[in-house]
Parts: sequence; structure tokens; C-alpha cells
Amino acid sequence: EAEMFSFCEPTNCCSSFKTEAEAKDSDTQKPKSALWGVGIGLRCDASRNNAITVGSVAPNGSAARSGKINNGDILLKIDGIDVTMMKPYSLGPLLLGQRNSTVVLELAHDVGEAPFVVSLPRDWHMSYSAQQGSTPNKG
Repeated sequence: EAEMFSFCEPTNCCSSFKTEAEAKDSDTQKPKSALWGVGIGLRCDASRNNAITVGSVAPNGSAARSGKINNGDILLKIDGIDVTMMKPYSLGPLLLGQRNSTVVLELAHDVGEAPFVVSLPRDWHMSYSAQQGSTPNKG
């Protein structure tokens, strides 16, 4: 069974994949204005050799609007940095950033499939999602 990270973009969990209590503590250490993402939640999929996969896609985030990213896609690179061997807590600082800045993700729909690249604006903020009725903790 896949382990879902407590990761949401951006206000509750920030840049660390920790317990909810630890995430709330770390949230107060980062300026909220800098924590914008693309509207994806990540998980570690044990059935795929612990690959970091997309666990959720917020309907109003740039990832969903691209029409290219789906639940279960495997995350390979963030801004050209290979994340396949990185620890989960290292991904938040790469994925989150200044509002409307661009992040380039390389993903694959499945193991062995050709990777694809998506360039997305960081324009998704959890507070916006909560107002729109999305599930904020799954990002």
C-alpha cells in the first residue's frame, strides 16, 4: 500500500513531509506569501519501488489545468533536478516557490514509459483551494 505524505501546497505542511503536528510547527517558520505550488499532493508508492507519485491533483491548480498530470504519475525531476533518489522532505523546497514563478516537472505515467515535461506556474495556494471547496490537505 502506498504511503501518502502529509504534503499540501502550501500552508499546513510546507516543505517537510512530517507528521501533521510537526508540519504545523514548521509552517510558522516560513513566510506564507512565498509558498505557492501547482496543486499536487505526493505519495511514496511501495508497489512501484518507492517511487514518488502524484497522489492528488487539486482541480483548480495549474497541474490540473494543464490536463497532463494524473494521479499515479511518477515524479522524476523538478527543474531539472533528479528527485528519484531524494528523500521526500527534500521535495517541498523544490516544488514550492514565489507566486507565478515557473516550475518544470518531468514525470512518467508509469514505470518504463517515456517521460514528459510540463512547465507550470506556481499559482495554487491552499487558502484559495479551501475557498473553492477542495480538500486542502491533499493538495
